[in-house]
Amino acid sequence: MKHLKSFIAITPLLALISTSNGATDDFTSYANGTALSPSNGWSAKWDSTNATQQDLYTVTDGVLTLDTSVAWRNYHALNQSGITMSTDKTAILSAEFRYHHTSGGNITTNFNQSAFGLMISDDANWYSGKNAYLAMSNRGGAIGNPLPIAPWIEGWQTHTSLGVDTTAGGTSEWIRIEWKLTDNGTEIEAVGDIYNATTGALLYTTTTYTTGIASGSTIYGGFSTAWNGIGDVPIESFSKFDAINIDNFSFALDSVPAGSMIIIN
Repeated sequence: MKHLKSFIAITPLLALISTSNGATDDFTSYANGTALSPSNGWSAKWDSTNATQQDLYTVTDGVLTLDTSVAWRNYHALNQSGITMSTDKTAILSAEFRYHHTSGGNITTNFNQSAFGLMISDDANWYSGKNAYLAMSNRGGAIGNPLPIAPWIEGWQTHTSLGVDTTAGGTSEWIRIEWKLTDNGTEIEAVGDIYNATTGALLYTTTTYTTGIASGSTIYGGFSTAWNGIGDVPIESFSKFDAINIDNFSFALDSVPAGSMIIIN
């Protein structure tokens, strides 16, 4: 399913398009069951010592799914088309996500732990480099995003507002995360906008924070379960998210004036 509205900084979303200034991928060109791999332009986690942590990003009917009933923390996938930053240059990394929450009600422990979202790295390989994240977590009755600075966690988008009855379990509406990455001359600075991907409504804007990735770096964008304080256990075991769907990946230089947006119907 492709969604009613898609928000992009510059380029239309067409299958996989790679350039020296980033890439887009809507996963429509993939055969069902295809896993992300170097052969389709991605470096996805492949743990040679643990067969359960392999090939967990797969495509079905043009939508990418991460199996979080199995995937552990730091389960990365990076697109191999990077963007070289310089002072005052801005790139936009974005994608659409929805989560499946298992039945039985809200979580009651291990709140606010990263579960899914966007990542950047200064290395094209999933297993190396300096990484930063804009991840979403289960806060109990809602989702929000952890931060590396105060207030440490923010956002309160209730599961109900996203179409999920956690007692019965179910799949959320699509949200779109747009992450604005600006080279401030010292390092890459980040701020995110979270949208309802169907209606186009802005749900909230994150706190601005620095990523620790140096000015002038070539950065690569993708997805991750990110780091959490629980350990090497399936994401579902603490979040009750047993699957994450992902669509309409875009990583591109920002050519749209600040504060404006293109809406494609």
